[in-house]
Amino acid sequence: MKAKVFEVVLQKLPPGKSPGSALEEQLNGFLAGNGIGGYMLARGSHTVGNVDGGPGLPFVNWSVIGGDLRIAHFIAIHAIQIVPLFAYVLSQMSPIPAVRHRKIAIAALALVVGTAVGATFVQAAMGRPLIPWLH
Repeated sequence: MKAKVFEVVLQKLPPGKSPGSALEEQLNGFLAGNGIGGYMLARGSHTVGNVDGGPGLPFVNWSVIGGDLRIAHFIAIHAIQIVPLFAYVLSQMSPIPAVRHRKIAIAALALVVGTAVGATFVQAAMGRPLIPWLH
């Protein structure tokens, strides 16, 4: 399924945009996710300000008493799927939005996701939980 979505997105590239530039967003998400994962490996834990394995949010078990680097890692890794899926949905709308409007929408989503990754990473690195009032 992922390969088919990716293929359709590449077929609908606007004139003058190369597949390389379309893949740039994918590479940025991949690098951010791997960078955060590498940071967790270098630290030897995913929790900052407490030991791993303390109380956590239901289902995901992200720490509620310290910073948790897995949150930023989760957002960055899933951005690799979210941004192209959004581009695909835009290309399938009826009527199809103008190329300029699609580029703006995709860039805005990429900016929001990038900001979320950066904010959750900094918050976790400072030892602050995602939802501080839960503990």
